[in-house]
Amino acid sequence: MGPQCESRTVARAIGQGDDIDTIAAMAGTLSGARLGISGIPKHLLDCLEEYARILGV
Repeated sequence: MGPQCESRTVARAIGQGDDIDTIAAMAGTLSGARLGISGIPKHLLDCLEEYARILGV
């Protein structure tokens, strides 16, 4: 495990407990910034609302 996988990073953050929604959001943001869109698994991208519009930005 490490910073090379967005979903593992977020899952590990969730596993820490406490304020998990904030911690997972921060972990996902940092991981996404480091890895870029190619680091986010397709099955998660498919869940995003307005994904096509986001890509156009």
